[in-house]
Amino acid sequence: MKVLKVILKGLLWVIGLILVFFLLMFIYHKISNKIYEDKYYKVPGDLIEVYDNEFMHAKLIGSGKYTIVMLSGMGTPSPYYDFYNLMESLSKNNKVLIIEQLGYGYSSETEKNRTLDNYTNEIDKVLSHFNITDNIVMLSHSYMGPITLNYSNNHDSVKGYVCLDCSSAYQAEKNILDNEEFPTYPKYYSLMSPSGLTRLIGLIGGDELLNELYLSDIREEHKKDYEYFIYNRTLNKTIVKEMEDFPKIEKEMLNKKYKDNLYVITYLSSDTIESMDEYYKEGDFLYSWNEMHEKLISNEEIQKTYVLNGDHYIHHGNTEVITNGINNMINTIE
Repeated sequence: MKVLKVILKGLLWVIGLILVFFLLMFIYHKISNKIYEDKYYKVPGDLIEVYDNEFMHAKLIGSGKYTIVMLSGMGTPSPYYDFYNLMESLSKNNKVLIIEQLGYGYSSETEKNRTLDNYTNEIDKVLSHFNITDNIVMLSHSYMGPITLNYSNNHDSVKGYVCLDCSSAYQAEKNILDNEEFPTYPKYYSLMSPSGLTRLIGLIGGDELLNELYLSDIREEHKKDYEYFIYNRTLNKTIVKEMEDFPKIEKEMLNKKYKDNLYVITYLSSDTIESMDEYYKEGDFLYSWNEMHEKLISNEEIQKTYVLNGDHYIHHGNTEVITNGINNMINTIE
């Protein structure tokens, strides 16, 4: 009995120390945020109210006949800083509007379902705020692919679409045919960033991974800002909602092609082709990465696919190539 009591007492001490450690980490996280917010936090663009007391951040720069609307992929802590170099390059000949979805960057979090209708409503409100009504070229990265495809097909104002290694609904076709249930995630997933756990990962050695994943193409003067969003926007309630709702979007968009008068450029990552094709060979997908995107094409004359060297964040390090491709496409539309 004495030995058992000693063991239980030791376990209680260990649990207590762990709880104290996480409490101190939470306090450190909040203090670090407060110091940053007091000294550096400054919204660069406009905050547009899309729902009651929920705001989306968007920045419009440049001039020209066409407006390129940029939408980033899931888990990108701040689309504004991630896209900054490409945004600046494209703005030399066009208007460029970068939108940070709810849950990202300077935008609010939300508990609204991440449905096609809600995404459309939110984008519409941002475009209306800037009085953008025609000559739109949509640009999206990663999971925003099916969402942007849906938006482009249902808006005559959208003349062109640029896909940066976008997700395809065909990724989910096997799961859909197998009648797999939609995933759900534990509530604690949404506490990763608010609790300070993401910051803790950085402190104990994950900073190298975070730098490689997010900061490789970020300007030095923006890194402090971007790190703030890495620690506060990597995983939250909105992003968990996206993770749960995205398979439903894939099911809804399966077998949907680009409208035949939509000009399209698809840039695929060489690294993604290699990794996704391994899954294809193992039977996880019904098509290769290239085939998933080729199946979206309805008009080969104006809908083209190219492969660029690089990882999934294909716009990092390929700014000039992508800018030239988009400008050429716009000249063709005109």
